[in-house]
Amino acid sequence: MSRALVLGEMLVIASLAAATAGCNTIKSKELEADLGKRVADMGLQATSVSCPSGVEATPRQVFTCQIAIAAPAEARKQAKTYALDVTIQAVANGKASFDTAWHDGPAVQTAKMEGLLATELGKALGGAVTLACGDEPLRFLDSQHKLRCELAAGEVKTKATIDFDARTLSPTDWHLDPPLLAKAKLEAVLAPAVREKAPGVTIDCGAAPFLARPADGVVTCKASDGAQTGALKVDIDDNLNVKRWELAPG
Repeated sequence: MSRALVLGEMLVIASLAAATAGCNTIKSKELEADLGKRVADMGLQATSVSCPSGVEATPRQVFTCQIAIAAPAEARKQAKTYALDVTIQAVANGKASFDTAWHDGPAVQTAKMEGLLATELGKALGGAVTLACGDEPLRFLDSQHKLRCELAAGEVKTKATIDFDARTLSPTDWHLDPPLLAKAKLEAVLAPAVREKAPGVTIDCGAAPFLARPADGVVTCKASDGAQTGALKVDIDDNLNVKRWELAPG
């Protein structure tokens, strides 16, 4: 299952930028301070920033800084160190402009992404969900610009894959494996169709607010008219649409 994601905030940290240079070399301490501030502007805490000293201030020169970022308080882990590749673009009037990128590729802010995406996915699914993408402050997208997390809806858990646009690096789609069905939505779809053949029947697909779609796509609910209860077999396709249903006597 997938749906378009429209978020009002960029979640990917594509790069940082700064500008400082001495007569012939980069002023590493000033660059470190500036990078630390820019990390703080993103809502993260840089516990240390280390850039090599003595780097010549010449265009196309590449060097790597190390930035340690504190883990979320609830993670109770030590700060995680990330490599940031810095390329000098130009030098003029004692100032250097840089192009920067995380050494391991585009990254997302884990805690912020979990909260924003959980809200969007909950709206699409029809109920509250939580998203767990790890306890490190940053997570890196894979070569296909995907990120894999665990989604929980009550007691039901599934694997969530978030797709990011290769150009804008913004989240676009999501996929659940196995897909989840919202109990209330399923019952609302089934009830009118079943009542056409069995007036007065009530549909109950269980106590949990969400159901994981079985591998064969067949979900079993209960249908009752007050006097008798039967099994309602519902065939759900890959897009979570009801293909057919069958009412069997209890």
